[in-house]
Amino acid sequence: MSSASAPTSRILIVDDEACLRLLLGQSLKAAGFEVMEATGGMQALEMIATEGPMLVVMDVSMPGLDGFAAVERMRVSGMTQPVIMLTSFDDVDHRVRGLGVGADDYLTKPFHHRELVARVQALLRRATATAAKPTARRIIQLGDVTVDLGAKQAHRAGVPVALTRTEFALLECLASERGRPVSRERLLATVWGYEADTSTRTVETHIWRLRKKLGDIGTESPWLQTLTGLGYVMAPEAPEPALISA
Repeated sequence: MSSASAPTSRILIVDDEACLRLLLGQSLKAAGFEVMEATGGMQALEMIATEGPMLVVMDVSMPGLDGFAAVERMRVSGMTQPVIMLTSFDDVDHRVRGLGVGADDYLTKPFHHRELVARVQALLRRATATAAKPTARRIIQLGDVTVDLGAKQAHRAGVPVALTRTEFALLECLASERGRPVSRERLLATVWGYEADTSTRTVETHIWRLRKKLGDIGTESPWLQTLTGLGYVMAPEAPEPALISA
């Protein structure tokens, strides 16, 4: 058994299928995690509130409160644990919906157990690194959009814009290299903590959704640009992120 994960790294598996919970649990336990199980969305919310797992693996298709609704209630209730969603669908609509309600990543069935373990470890590393960051405010101005990376607040023409933690992290990474392309691999490593190449399309989906939220569609305000073969870049005319002491 690996000792890389502390005993307190408890993972909650949420799925109505006992066989899948068993298989996922065996893989995570072998990697050194403590595992808890819930059979549905409502039970999961109760366990998150009372047991405090560090990460949640949430199936999408469940009777009663499904995975989408459960994650949405988590975020509305202020539960910030990273969430990996499991789905049998690999279409854009499902990916966008999952990320939109506050999931951090998703896995499409079938998947290899090592992929799940790697993503769990990566998201926990990111969560730990984020908690250790200084509280200085970092401000990005993109046209009529103002993003306060430190306070995790965004406004467009004075109206609040609901961005996820991952979207804030993407903006911070792109702003740190303003005018220079950031590769997909670097975004996966910096934002998600993935150390090896992965087949996930979470970067593309997150960027698409982020541009839509910022009104960065078409050619009028191309703040976040896609460079084929190179990655993504925050337009050089975007102001340098201001550092303001907290």
